[in-house]
Amino acid sequence: MPSVLACFQSVTAARSTTAQAARLGFADDVRTTTTAGETLTRLGENPADVVLVNGSVVAADHVNFVRQVHQLRPRASIVLVGLDDPRMVATAVAAGATGVLRADGNGDRLLSACVLGLLRTGEADIPRRRRIPAAMTPRELEVLSAMSLGFSNAEIGRRLFVSEDTVKTHARRIYRKLGARDRAHAVACAFRTGLFGG
Repeated sequence: MPSVLACFQSVTAARSTTAQAARLGFADDVRTTTTAGETLTRLGENPADVVLVNGSVVAADHVNFVRQVHQLRPRASIVLVGLDDPRMVATAVAAGATGVLRADGNGDRLLSACVLGLLRTGEADIPRRRRIPAAMTPRELEVLSAMSLGFSNAEIGRRLFVSEDTVKTHARRIYRKLGARDRAHAVACAFRTGLFGG
């Protein structure tokens, strides 16, 4: 079971996720914080396999934050949620973030979904490359990558020069191949299997 340290923007979201994790029997596997400083302190005190952070919390100094996490826990996987600026996404990944998820709506809600998805899968080695899920095509990987950046189906269609219906077809095939319930779960599975790096 992975140990997860998640930094939320709101105290309410942090408490809600902790409560949900407890109801699922994972009370000992997830810790929550609401500031970058607290996250680094808690990480220094007790290691975590996965560090999930609402990008809004660390946006002002996200590169330094990622580097500090790596200094404290070199093997931890770092995923920033809700970091929408393409330049910030690029610098976060260059600094060592395992992945960045865009969130067109509530970043804390997506962060909570990622936390609970990781706990349910019971695996933490996000960066380690394993087998690519059965018959994942290059186009499906492109769609999945765009999903990980938070693009809508319409936006993905425009980026790939295909119709929105075609994107939805690819999405259904991706969910089936990954055994995913929805978009957030598919993205979590992709990180876990190493499709996005490592």
